[in-house]
Amino acid sequence: MESCWYIKNALSKQEVIDLNSIIENNYECIEPLETGARTDEGNLKKNFQPKGISWGKVKSNLEDTVDKIYSINQQVIGCDLFEMRNDNSILLNEYTTEKKYDWHIDGSASDKFDVKLTALINMSTEPYSGGKFEIQFNNQQHVPELDDTGSLVIIRSHTLHRVTPVTKGTRKSLTIFLTGPKWR
Repeated sequence: MESCWYIKNALSKQEVIDLNSIIENNYECIEPLETGARTDEGNLKKNFQPKGISWGKVKSNLEDTVDKIYSINQQVIGCDLFEMRNDNSILLNEYTTEKKYDWHIDGSASDKFDVKLTALINMSTEPYSGGKFEIQFNNQQHVPELDDTGSLVIIRSHTLHRVTPVTKGTRKSLTIFLTGPKWR
């Protein structure tokens, strides 16, 4: 079973710049730290606060890219997914020096749906160090496909993953959660 799919240059650098600007000027919320994933001991797994924006506000910029995600799902992955709705939230993650997100899986507290796939797009326009995206599938591995601006990675939501601490600069990524009926 594959654990990761990617599209190199899903967005051009100019598309990334434009989308960053749209999100920075129109985000609707900053996710509170306390809503993030926690360790068994109750400690937070992330030390940054993503900016949330509704799909409807970025749809025209991402529709072709999300269509490719649905196509990959249909042809290769096979998850039962809902369509994106205008009120679905997209997250812009900004990792500055020492910011990270420890090992976690993506999920939902809803009794109606689950997160099935997580799509990540590298939105960084300037160089940074550290901030490596890693997955744990059979063994821990860095996913270098996400290191390039505009590149996209898709993982199953229950794949254990993390972002290592940024050591220099700012790492930006966009998270799109694709949902579907509850796992059975």
